[in-house]
Amino acid sequence: MIALKDPDSNIRAGAANALGQIGADAKDAVPYLNTARIDRNGKVRSATTNALEEIKKAMNAQREIQSHISSASSSELREETVLYLRKKPPVMCKNPVIKAVLRWKCS
Repeated sequence: MIALKDPDSNIRAGAANALGQIGADAKDAVPYLNTARIDRNGKVRSATTNALEEIKKAMNAQREIQSHISSASSSELREETVLYLRKKPPVMCKNPVIKAVLRWKCS
């Protein structure tokens, strides 16, 4: 959040991009991102807008998952989780060593 106020526009844009990639866990940064949406640099404004959209999507997905969890059995949840992870493995799975250790999650 501090980097959103950096004098270098590349750092501000990078910070916004990183917060967007963090997703719902970056919800505390939303007020800072809203302020950064009026940045004088177009690249920063664009990155900020994208980050806010990604955070919003992630928060909506979390809500949907929470409502689904309350109505699904544990075996259904495990099966759906495995299918989801196969379609969209976590970023950490790009590291070959981690991928080898977490085969069940990264395959």
